[in-house]
Amino acid sequence: MSIPWVGVALITEGTSDDRFLPGILRRSVQERCGAGTEVPDPRPVRVASGPGARDALVRALTRLDGSFNLVAFRRDGGCDPDRERERWFVPFQDACALEGRSEPLVPVIPVQETEAWALADGNALREVLGVDWSEERLGLPRRAKDVEGLPRAKETLKTITRRVTPWDVSYLTRLGDCVSLDRLRELPAFNRWEDDLAEALRMLPGFTNR
Repeated sequence: MSIPWVGVALITEGTSDDRFLPGILRRSVQERCGAGTEVPDPRPVRVASGPGARDALVRALTRLDGSFNLVAFRRDGGCDPDRERERWFVPFQDACALEGRSEPLVPVIPVQETEAWALADGNALREVLGVDWSEERLGLPRRAKDVEGLPRAKETLKTITRRVTPWDVSYLTRLGDCVSLDRLRELPAFNRWEDDLAEALRMLPGFTNR
């Protein structure tokens, strides 16, 4: 029997994360849990950066008590996702434990920017922009996994969009809802998210692994 509900609090770094990631993460969790589990859109959580930000995030989670049972923690990976895990995720995990928080924590760490994941699926871009351009004309790498090597994915996505219509962050919401999870699974960083997600879900009472 699957658990009846999985609510995700999504700690983000910016507007792009707030728009793009909820749709992807919700669908990923839903596939893992099955149709018998209700998975609402993750709730973005963000505070000002700087000294005290970690404690402020823990307090923000406390204010949302009852609306989630799993926490996704988003960080840019830069060139070294493992270093970012040690630098940001592990200390935050420790801070949550000190405050008695028991929700499983799952890191979400694209190698570069979040927008790299938005460039992984040419079909989704064509649908959102209403064009029939080839990958070459869109300016996308031939292999999905190569998008994580793009140094300025956000600017690449905006440049593609502006060839059709003025840029609007709402495009990120639409892409998050339709980008292919199978295409994203060609990206090592996305696979790591799903592996960590599977481990976290097993910590929830009543979860049956699929």
